[in-house]
Amino acid sequence: MSNDEFVELLKGLNTKVTPARLAILSVFDKSDGHLSIDDIYLLAKKEISNLGIATTYRTVKLLADAGIIEKHNFDGCD
Repeated sequence: MSNDEFVELLKGLNTKVTPARLAILSVFDKSDGHLSIDDIYLLAKKEISNLGIATTYRTVKLLADAGIIEKHNFDGCD
């Protein structure tokens, strides 16, 4: 997806378009497998150095609640 498509996706969710959210969406777009929250955080942090883990959790929840991604728990972990 292009950056413009990510922006439109976030606008469609009636949520703020932030560099952190765009970076997290980019991580998902580039991935071809399962990612843990830590994986997402570390990969997105390469683009947004001041990214917080809480922002990562909130964005993943937002995307999962919207049905854009699927969230799975393995071994009782979030």
